[in-house]
Amino acid sequence: MMSRMISSLKPCASNGLCLEPRTIHKIVFFFAIYLISVGTGGHKPSLESFGADQFDDDHSEERKKKMSFFNLWSAALCVGVLLVPLKPMAQVCVAAFIKRHLPYPSNPNELHEVSKSVKVQERLLYHTETFKFLDKAAIIEEKDSKQQDPWRLSTVTRVEEMKLLLNMIPIWLTSLPFGICVSQTTTFFIKQGVLLNRNITHQFILPPASIFSLTACGMILSVTVYDRILVPLLRRITRTERGITILQRIGIGMVFSVITMIVATIVEKKRLTVVQNNSLHGSGTMSVFWLAPQFIIVGIADGFTLVGLQEYFYDQVPDSMRSLGIAFSRLDHFYLLLAVITALNLCVYVLVTSRYSYKNVQRKAQVAVTDCYQGDQGHEIGA
Repeated sequence: MMSRMISSLKPCASNGLCLEPRTIHKIVFFFAIYLISVGTGGHKPSLESFGADQFDDDHSEERKKKMSFFNLWSAALCVGVLLVPLKPMAQVCVAAFIKRHLPYPSNPNELHEVSKSVKVQERLLYHTETFKFLDKAAIIEEKDSKQQDPWRLSTVTRVEEMKLLLNMIPIWLTSLPFGICVSQTTTFFIKQGVLLNRNITHQFILPPASIFSLTACGMILSVTVYDRILVPLLRRITRTERGITILQRIGIGMVFSVITMIVATIVEKKRLTVVQNNSLHGSGTMSVFWLAPQFIIVGIADGFTLVGLQEYFYDQVPDSMRSLGIAFSRLDHFYLLLAVITALNLCVYVLVTSRYSYKNVQRKAQVAVTDCYQGDQGHEIGA
């Protein structure tokens, strides 16, 4: 607030030219950060407990509500972080649905956009022809010119940001199998290492988990070679700033992930052959360094695909969703997706099993045999 009101604290001059920040700017900036930390440390720990203290433990109903309070508190904090960046996207969808019956304008320039003469913090995006049905959210009606309701009229930039999200979904989904490949390095690859000969010397045995460090070596190697050698070379060849596109970089990493699984298959076949030929010692005669190529190659794949995905989700998402976009490239969110799918599958399973009827077999009747000297040869009990 002070940087907006006091002219000497403004980062930009009156002509709009942003110069290098002065010492006073840095002092005020870091002082504000420390104030935020102090304020957060003061109210955050006490606010939740203050809210819980409003419930009377002597009443059973309030005790039950107190249990729900902590759940709702945590949920509200997460929902707020999620809904704020998604609100503009929802406005585009609602506006496009309301105006679904309107005809498309003959010229895309007739669609609503913020005037370039108006200073805006966000970057404006050009109109594209993909997902054209969303363009109706930017069609200007007579009532829109009087009162611009964001739930009825969106800018071209907002519409294009929504298109970016829709375009990202297939990329995100097709990158998930790469996470399956990478996850093998901490599961089955390590298990293979346990079964192999890990003796470096007579007194030193290599811990199985330490083999994973080769993945980091492969990633460091690939990132260094890519940044210092490949990018300058590709810039001369393609005459572009990046050398290759982000998606091409991701695709190269996926090729290396395929090579990783092929190499892992060959190594495992070799291990099984050793076990068959030497059933006494098994795969203990095979060196653990047979696993080195697959660990190094998957590290190279990480350097291309994982780093490429982080750059992609940062560069292509709307400016207000950059931190959220990077989150979707992480493997833990792939596991979260699997958890959601599994939970949905569990719900379907419960629904199906609740309607399932077990087979009702007609069991054969037992025959009761009496003493023949008592006059009965036996009779069958009806089923």
